[in-house]
Amino acid sequence: MNADAIRRVEIHFRSIKPLSEELVTEFYSDLFTSRPDLRTLFPSHMAEQHRKLGEALSLVVASLRNQEHLASTLRELGQRHVSYGVTDDQYDIVRDSLISALSRVSGQTWSEQLRSDWSSAIGEVITLMAHGEVRG
Repeated sequence: MNADAIRRVEIHFRSIKPLSEELVTEFYSDLFTSRPDLRTLFPSHMAEQHRKLGEALSLVVASLRNQEHLASTLRELGQRHVSYGVTDDQYDIVRDSLISALSRVSGQTWSEQLRSDWSSAIGEVITLMAHGEVRG
């Protein structure tokens, strides 16, 4: 990602941070609607999972300028996801559900530029997590 894209993601994330619970709820709703079979990969009570996703998003956005710091964390997370039964194709589904949730929570401030920037950021996260899978 270039510096301008990182800046746009950072600014956008700050603007929707007060809506983080709504974002996480929208994400899981979209994910489980599009792929109900994935529900079995998650705990029955989702409060902790919501908190973890919110924290992970904050960490990712805060670390976009220092990916070395983020790389080891995401590789470890990728290794854990393998043990949960996550497959490569499911990362794309997660990306699409997150982009959809971001667009709905953002309302009229959402743009094709933000879609592109967020897709790049999420793509980098997926790449780093996939390296964890290879090592796992």
